[in-house]
Amino acid sequence: MTGPTVASFARRNAVTLVLLVVALLFYTLAALETGQYSQLTFEGCMGLLQRMVALGFVAIGQTVVISGGAIDLSVANLVSLCAVLAAYLMQDDPGRIAEAVIIVVLLAALIGAVNGALVTLLGVNPLITTLGTSLILQGVLSVSYHALKGSAPKAFQQFAYGAFGGIPVSVIGLALAALVTGVALSRTRIGSCLFAVGGNA
Repeated sequence: MTGPTVASFARRNAVTLVLLVVALLFYTLAALETGQYSQLTFEGCMGLLQRMVALGFVAIGQTVVISGGAIDLSVANLVSLCAVLAAYLMQDDPGRIAEAVIIVVLLAALIGAVNGALVTLLGVNPLITTLGTSLILQGVLSVSYHALKGSAPKAFQQFAYGAFGGIPVSVIGLALAALVTGVALSRTRIGSCLFAVGGNA
């Protein structure tokens, strides 16, 4: 980047950069104060990022929803239901990974479509809609949790615990998802329309 380009980038992303610096400073001070010096090494930082992946994916999805002027309170219970259902469908069998992933993604898309239809077609407030969906999913989890017993095979766990060049695969996946979402929101017509709706429906 040239000087003017760097300055322009810094001005456009000033809030993000300040929050990032404050977070890094707080993290460093907390590690030094508690004597957890290993958390300041490359492995320690990668371990922290790896533990943040699930929340990071949720944050990316929530960013898209909030950009459109809405909110989704059903995310936590949906993630839990999908995790339990995926493990149940896989039953520690590598051959069932693709089937389980497709079913879980379709289920999540269906629930998202129902939320969207209630908000856009019936005019129900997004807060109320997703709160109701969240309570339904929580009820389904409570009733079926013990019946949906299963486990993810080692091959599938590599997506969470495997590494490439010392960097966890899950962290790489999160970074790619964040990059694609960022480009979609800032560089595409759909992203512009989403921000426009969020600003004034």
